[in-house]
Amino acid sequence: KASLTVNLGSESGLSVQEILDSARRITGRAIPAEIAARRPGDPARLVASAERARRILGWRPRYSEVDALVETSWNVYKRQAQG
Repeated sequence: KASLTVNLGSESGLSVQEILDSARRITGRAIPAEIAARRPGDPARLVASAERARRILGWRPRYSEVDALVETSWNVYKRQAQG
């Protein structure tokens, strides 16, 4: 009954703007967004390490290109919405 917490990701890092642009392309929807300055204390860049997942689970990312990441997630949400 042990649990394990690991980060799963490509470790390449993406900006919010890159994700937003991709989501608009993939979904074909106008996704509203408000551009604002970074909040006090927010790091300029933050990328999680997936090293623990690699070491313990042998896990490797399947996708690293932003459109592939967004599209695979979008497909899951569409299937769930369809029942």
